[in-house]
Amino acid sequence: MKFPSHWSYTKENDNFNIFQVLSDKGSLEVDKSLVLCKGIVSYHVKKFVVPQILEFLLSLLASIAMLENVINVFDGLEVCGGVTVPNVNSKIVLQKLQQIEFNEGYEDSGVWRSYSCKHLLQPPSSKFPNAIKHTACKDCRYFKDTLRKKIWNLNQQKFGDQLLKCRKARKNALKTAARKSAALKRVKSELHELRAKASVPVNSKEAFDQYLLNMEPQEQMVIKAILKKSECQEKQGIRYDTEWLFQCLLLRVKSPKGYDHLRENGILPLPSHSTIQRLIRGIPGSFGLNDFSIDVIGRQNGCSQLLCTQPVARPAQM
Repeated sequence: MKFPSHWSYTKENDNFNIFQVLSDKGSLEVDKSLVLCKGIVSYHVKKFVVPQILEFLLSLLASIAMLENVINVFDGLEVCGGVTVPNVNSKIVLQKLQQIEFNEGYEDSGVWRSYSCKHLLQPPSSKFPNAIKHTACKDCRYFKDTLRKKIWNLNQQKFGDQLLKCRKARKNALKTAARKSAALKRVKSELHELRAKASVPVNSKEAFDQYLLNMEPQEQMVIKAILKKSECQEKQGIRYDTEWLFQCLLLRVKSPKGYDHLRENGILPLPSHSTIQRLIRGIPGSFGLNDFSIDVIGRQNGCSQLLCTQPVARPAQM
């Protein structure tokens, strides 16, 4: 009896095990096999049993010639390689797909097979020699369509989760924008009111006096001095208040350079040096208390006058 290449057999009692041995990654592996027992043949592809419904594989043999013919046909048939999962770009989708129990098929070592898979491909038809050659049987290809639909649903569910997250983020962003817009409207309203108040012109002396009353006394003194300077058309026609002259004198004594800077640059309406000199010459230079000193102390303490119960003794002039 002649066997095709890579085929061999063993015998155990009345059973003949005829198998095909192929090399896979350096190791020998049985790819196809058939068991002959009392003229009845069963076919195996690796660990799977081939159904007894294939017309091109006989199940009852009556001669050795029929056995040789069956082995040659079985050797020439291509093995169904199953189908792979298409369009899976996410491991999460693949994990969910593997957890689903399908009625049409199952996963087998990285490929998917139909429960109706024959594990062998139909031999090519002599009428259509140029027909497309498939690597999977018809049942597995039908199961692939089911996988495509399920993957599409899982992808839509994934996109739906992402869309839900985007909608929540958009809703929160709209709430934040609404709060900020309300705050911005309040600030704009307050700013508009402040600008309206600031743009109201001072058309009366009573309104201007009211503004002055809201200032500190020292600020009022400076404003009055500036107004007097603006009303005077001649430099020598200015009449300074006593309090202003006193403050100018103190400034001149404390910082002559600062006094000159403020006067020369027109920052404050300060008296000239000659006016300050005349004011200094008018102050009596005697020892002890005098009328000018008492008046100055009263102004510094916010009093218009200092009342004394006894007259002040003045030292005799030399």
